[in-house]
Amino acid sequence: MRFSDELEAPCKVPGSFSSFRSLCSFCALCVTAALIQIPAMGATGPSAPRADVPPLRVAVSSSWGMPFAKFQGDQVVGGLVPDLSKALAVSLEMPLRFVILPGKRFEAASMDGQFDLRCYLEPAWVEAPEAYEWSGALFSFNDVVVGQRDSPSPRALKDLASGARVSVVEGYVYPGVDAQFKSGALKRDVSPDQVKVLAKVARGHTPYGISNVLALSWFVRHNLDANLSNWQLAVGHVDFQCVVPHASSLDASKTFKALHQLKQSGALDEILGNYR
Repeated sequence: MRFSDELEAPCKVPGSFSSFRSLCSFCALCVTAALIQIPAMGATGPSAPRADVPPLRVAVSSSWGMPFAKFQGDQVVGGLVPDLSKALAVSLEMPLRFVILPGKRFEAASMDGQFDLRCYLEPAWVEAPEAYEWSGALFSFNDVVVGQRDSPSPRALKDLASGARVSVVEGYVYPGVDAQFKSGALKRDVSPDQVKVLAKVARGHTPYGISNVLALSWFVRHNLDANLSNWQLAVGHVDFQCVVPHASSLDASKTFKALHQLKQSGALDEILGNYR
């Protein structure tokens, strides 16, 4: 007999008092168990997403390395942007889905409505900033030029060796160095991601590289013998923002309000602190 059958079975009066007492004790246990089980089966918590809520689709660049994103095969398994996205999804009570894209496909994918949210972005990095709603700065950091350990410390870009190759991430925009790249004073040497940029410099394949200070700090922390300079030459200031494409049906106002509430509560700074 199934447990549900036991609950539905009629309670007949037995022939003796002792058997009657045993049966009633049994029924009382069954009812108690039912009262315990019913709420447990339905308790998902107030912040759990409902089955009918569409997922929050967050774009993640395949060119990112740690601390911004960590990949295992075709899965996103950690990093600053995924951690931020998880906190936001909980706040919005939405399931979360990551959309992994090469850097060059972001623009087309945003116009096609293939994702709802993209973070780690600045207006100067996209062709049509007016195609997005912008969150405003959630936190900021610098882009810097680094060299090899024994290289002389420059005070400005003009102090770098003329015509020197500078490792950069393919598809990334570096407004502070554009003039030097266009004039040929410095030459772009592209790599697929930030980690490979720094690895090229550390191994002596290129004399210089450009990195944001967050990625540089993470690389040095996990490569203590890296052959990188102690000096850093700032060449740009990055405001970490999130955007909602106009092609998405996500409520940008509600989303950004949740992000700034996470910022004000200290939750975003706590996430950031895990990767400094």
